[in-house]
Amino acid sequence: MIIEPITIGLIGLCLLVVLVVIGMHVAYAGALVGLIGIVITIGARRVREGDFWDIIEKGWAPGLANAGTIPFSELAHYSLSVLPMFI
Repeated sequence: MIIEPITIGLIGLCLLVVLVVIGMHVAYAGALVGLIGIVITIGARRVREGDFWDIIEKGWAPGLANAGTIPFSELAHYSLSVLPMFI
């Protein structure tokens, strides 16, 4: 089962809207949908044949490892570190 990244993104966007509409805070909903998207995207790259649970199983450990490093690598830029000086 091959899942395209654009399909994962569109499903994640719909899930985000549903979670916000039912009352979950936007930050928590975004974090949850982002984590699920990372896990499914990595799992889909590692598993070419199999069902959805194989994708989750193969993407879970690397997805959690990336969930800790991606936010830091995106926010640890010099241009963002000098931003508070201008506020």
